[in-house]
Amino acid sequence: MRVSIDALEVRNDALRGAGNFAAAMRALEIYYSVGFKPKVLMRVTSQSLPDLEELICLLIEKKFTRINLNGFRPIGRGRTHWELMVNTDDVRETLKRVQSSNFQAPSSEDENPQSAVELRCRFFPEHHAERRCFSVSYFD
Repeated sequence: MRVSIDALEVRNDALRGAGNFAAAMRALEIYYSVGFKPKVLMRVTSQSLPDLEELICLLIEKKFTRINLNGFRPIGRGRTHWELMVNTDDVRETLKRVQSSNFQAPSSEDENPQSAVELRCRFFPEHHAERRCFSVSYFD
């Protein structure tokens, strides 16, 4: 199961429509509660970048640890929106901060804990399409 979330609620809803963030989070919670390990797809743009670090940490706190980052590409409907391109150095710095964060382990009553954060980037030109940015264990 894949669910798209690009930013925290205010920015996400501005990009994807009112109520989209809450609906996406609800869908993730339902999928997780019935045993699926949903994957979150995030399109990183200049508009969503300010929320990236906090959003990734929020997802991890809620046990959604399979995350794909996709960089904005000015194709299709986006071909005239070059202003949405983001500086890859800014994204790298954000990911370094996320990687060095101290994640909270899931509660002991969690029936299906995920042992690592799997963050995949389809973003940087030097990365293969499925290259893992990092994998972080959040259990001692």
